[in-house]
Amino acid sequence: MNGHVGSDANGYEGIHGGCGYGVHNEESNRFLEMVQGLDMVVVNTCFKKREEHRITYRSGPSASQIDYFSVCQVDRKHVKDCTVIPGKAAVKQHHLLVMDIRIQSVHTGYRSNQKPCIRS
Repeated sequence: MNGHVGSDANGYEGIHGGCGYGVHNEESNRFLEMVQGLDMVVVNTCFKKREEHRITYRSGPSASQIDYFSVCQVDRKHVKDCTVIPGKAAVKQHHLLVMDIRIQSVHTGYRSNQKPCIRS
């Protein structure tokens, strides 16, 4: 899928944060419908960034945002940031996309005051 979700939500409010790059295409509608059906959100579009921190692909004079992170709606509150590192290229034309997410560990119900059980 080579979708460009663009800078506007275009009816996908809650899924698209409204801070993307460029204009959307037909493939992006399929992608956004899939994200909506899975109750997810496109993280890249939720943070206001300078243009160079939104562009994930650059080839000559053309640039676009074609790489995305998506998370479940309930996990959106744990995402602290999502940005492109413009100087670092994963491959020749794609730039590195990073997401800062805070994950809490869950402790299981171990009781320290429980007496050991010895059976004979």
